[in-house]
Amino acid sequence: MIFMEWRKRTHIEAGQGLVEYVLLIFAVLTTVLLSLKATGTTLNQMFCEIGGALGGDQFCNSSYFSDSFDGDLNDWFITHGDWGIADGFLHTEDGESRIFTDLPFSDYMINLSGITLNEGDGFGIIFRASDESNLDGYTFQYDPGYAGGSFILRKWENGNEYAPFARNDVADFDWHNTSHDVQLQVEGNTFSAYVDGSLVLQGSDPTYSQGDSAGLRIWDSSDLDVDSVSVDPLD
Repeated sequence: MIFMEWRKRTHIEAGQGLVEYVLLIFAVLTTVLLSLKATGTTLNQMFCEIGGALGGDQFCNSSYFSDSFDGDLNDWFITHGDWGIADGFLHTEDGESRIFTDLPFSDYMINLSGITLNEGDGFGIIFRASDESNLDGYTFQYDPGYAGGSFILRKWENGNEYAPFARNDVADFDWHNTSHDVQLQVEGNTFSAYVDGSLVLQGSDPTYSQGDSAGLRIWDSSDLDVDSVSVDPLD
């Protein structure tokens, strides 16, 4: 009898210990996922960085698209302006300029490193785009002339840009002659923009669930350099 009670108590305690262990793992994973979301980092990026640190470059070959601008622009197509590669940077200046790459996916993370706005009125990241010459899609833009300086999410339809459906005024932020990194998370109807790992803008719009391409634009007197770009899956 004593032995049976001991076995029963031991079994209960073991079961309780297992439940507590599972709950602890769940709490740790939840904390990690929330931290990744807050910094605009995907699980794919995290495993890529870990694999790269361990010498496993093959972990980092799952991007939808990447370009470090060491060669040519064969993977891009230009609809407006004069784009080129100079000293390892994608470069354009003066007037409305747009460049695209094929991206026929719904959800993804666009990563842009080393963006320098040398001068001018701002730049935009185009996503879920179609009919590129007469644009349908969305843009995330930094516009120093809008309300004294703003991050903006806009919808485009038949070549016309709509009033922002999300906006964050940042009059004290100056991008000129300074390099920054941008991550743009495109997931469902919600779009989240991060600058140097910090969330700067989030907005939602249900119009376009998928596009054919993504790209970049400048306007007016802007002068832009971009060091590298990649587009990664969200999971």
